Amino acid sequence: MEKRYKLRALRGTLMLTDAAPVRAHVQRLIASGLTTRQIVEAANISRGALRRLLWGSDGFAPSSRISTDNAHAILAIPVETMPTSGLVSALGSRRRLQALSALGWARTSLAQRTGLSHTTITLIRTPNGTKKVAPRTAHAIKAVYERLADTLPTTDDQPLASTTRTRNYARRAGWLPPGEWDDDQIDHPETTPPAANPEPRYLALAFDAHELINEQRHSLTQAAERLSVSPKYLQKCIERARNHNTDRKTA
Repeated sequence: MEKRYKLRALRGTLMLTDAAPVRAHVQRLIASGLTTRQIVEAANISRGALRRLLWGSDGFAPSSRISTDNAHAILAIPVETMPTSGLVSALGSRRRLQALSALGWARTSLAQRTGLSHTTITLIRTPNGTKKVAPRTAHAIKAVYERLADTLPTTDDQPLASTTRTRNYARRAGWLPPGEWDDDQIDHPETTPPAANPEPRYLALAFDAHELINEQRHSLTQAAERLSVSPKYLQKCIERARNHNTDRKTA
């Protein structure tokens, strides 16, 4: 592929195509349960190419154009396991991941136990994340939830700092632990959280941005896109959160 790329570049015939439908296809693959690593391996492309397609790189927005070779390779990955009619609501999966986070189970631990990627866990767990998941993804999350719902993570499972950070993050977001949910009702959209008391939206967005920028190395623009807000609004949320924390310390 590299030789073909160089040859086209020398001839001035390097082919590019619209990245939007390719990005949409990747998002469907992720929603079906495929990890980004599996997509990279199946398409035989670099992880950097997929990262630029989905989230951009070095402060730049996601790619608007993609090489035809990469586009064809990605679009050739079948989505047979996830016909549109076969998707299920992500609500129950989201609530389960949030509940386990309230116990302190970190994203890395959840990814390892479900067999899903960090990206998939994040996309499902965040309130503004994916709305549908494949049945196998929902089943994997439910199985881990049933196994861990009555178990607090120990230092044998993950670092204590990860547990503390995750638990604090969940508390600020107003996520409830498993004990607050009725197992027969957790999947039903008409069931409202019995005792949710989240902090203001700007604080939740600021905490989400902190994780994306400081832990996942996103730029402000990339974080804003992931959170479905403008960079300017997200910056205001971050500033308000800083003032909020300062006021609490001086109170």
